[in-house]
Amino acid sequence: MSIFSLRSTTKSAKAETKTSRSSKANNPSCISSYYMIIASTIGLFSFSNKLTFSFPLRTTISAIPKRAFRKTTAFTKYGSPIASGISNYAQERIDFFSQQIPTKISRNQVMFSTMSPSESNSTTTSEKNLSIKNEFAANGNVHNNHCAKLVPSSDDSLRLCSNRLAEGSLVSFPTETVYGLGCNAISSTAVHKVFEAKRRPLTDPLIIHVLNSESALKLWNIPDSSSTVKEVLTSLSKNFFPGPLTIVAKCNKDIVPDVITAGTGYVAVRSPSHPIARKLIEWSGVPIAAPSANRFGHVSPTKSIHVMQDLALEDVWVVNEKNENKSDEKDDYLCCNVGVESTVAKVDETLNLVSILRQGAVSARDIQICLEKAGLDEKFKVDVRVKTTSEQVANIAPGQTVRHYSPDVVSFMISEKLWLNGETKINSEELKIVEKSVILDFGRKLNFLKDRSLAYRDLSSIGDSKEGAANVFDYLRWAELVDGAERVFFPELVVDEKTDALTLAVKDRLTRAASGIVIENFQ
Repeated sequence: MSIFSLRSTTKSAKAETKTSRSSKANNPSCISSYYMIIASTIGLFSFSNKLTFSFPLRTTISAIPKRAFRKTTAFTKYGSPIASGISNYAQERIDFFSQQIPTKISRNQVMFSTMSPSESNSTTTSEKNLSIKNEFAANGNVHNNHCAKLVPSSDDSLRLCSNRLAEGSLVSFPTETVYGLGCNAISSTAVHKVFEAKRRPLTDPLIIHVLNSESALKLWNIPDSSSTVKEVLTSLSKNFFPGPLTIVAKCNKDIVPDVITAGTGYVAVRSPSHPIARKLIEWSGVPIAAPSANRFGHVSPTKSIHVMQDLALEDVWVVNEKNENKSDEKDDYLCCNVGVESTVAKVDETLNLVSILRQGAVSARDIQICLEKAGLDEKFKVDVRVKTTSEQVANIAPGQTVRHYSPDVVSFMISEKLWLNGETKINSEELKIVEKSVILDFGRKLNFLKDRSLAYRDLSSIGDSKEGAANVFDYLRWAELVDGAERVFFPELVVDEKTDALTLAVKDRLTRAASGIVIENFQ
């Protein structure tokens, strides 16, 4: 099924990067592994027995004075501001990559073929492929003797996937938000496989996916005396399930493994609306724990190819979002049409508060209206408490770390002051930096850099939040693959109390993609 190849010299790796694109164009089953995406974008081009770096950005970025940066205001309204010098940031990124990449594999050297359900149990492969794969395993370069497999979304295939989930193995599937990496939520062994596959710290909890409100209520610990809490949980889950809202409350420890909650005693639950996700939950007969199906900290996946790129060497089946039984593309399942992860809301019985911990398609106002209709708005208030934490802090909800959704090219936000006056203030030295950079715009704020940059895309030229949210992760992944890109820039989005939920969500993702760093100038 898979072909692996190593390149041990800088020259051959660079040559492979050039030739792989034509190979990829002629062979749609040839998909980049995430290791070489990093290599192609930040210069990881040499390999002997251990990873070594050829990192041109380390010098150029460190040369930018710290006065060019300021503390971000992005989270000031919702939590602690982030303070980070760019020199420290550059070193942090280098350290992060060295920890995440067990070895270097030439780009596009991991090849996949679509697997039909009947092939799923077959061990037949060519001697050459088997020999190469065994060599990888012997050298400790893969974590198991399997690799990711792309499977159809037919009912027969989904039933096999459901059996796989029930038995404790991993399946990646589309939802209305992003692709998830699913496992049996009541099996600690299965849950640990998710953390291992993603290289996810145990401090970052998982969301459990269920079919309906009744299933969700069984996973929460609701004391008999807390009838109001039960009313709130019931009202929110019945109103927003299925859909892009995750609800956090005290967990039922008799059912929920401690590893899912990061030891906090709170569990996050939601009900997806995507038909593939719902079939897997129903047919497996178990709740499914599923974070986004990417390596931890990287850009979230919204297509099956994104999952294959990030989890190439993991024992996971990836459900193809395309329904091969339907000829009309309009009839295909709507895959990740929201485009960003669900809103996360915590129900706090101590404070009588519903707190928004992560921005998504459901707004604080939507939740407030729900409580008002249920007559609970006097008993429970709604507040926005989005925050940032380090990876060492145990969180009650995912998506809280400051560095998240990050491309494999260093990324920054351009301050409002700079993009408002940039066309008249950018000098020739700054333009040299822009010429080697990718611009990811929103609402044409950086349009004056379009013809001067290495590459340019706009999440939504009219500033439409729904379009922007649907494109943000796909475009971030595109940006890191642009040849020669040394940096990615996107505008700092200015919000107020009237800003809609999806604009807040896009702002949150871009801010974390840039690790909260806002630049005042390019020098």
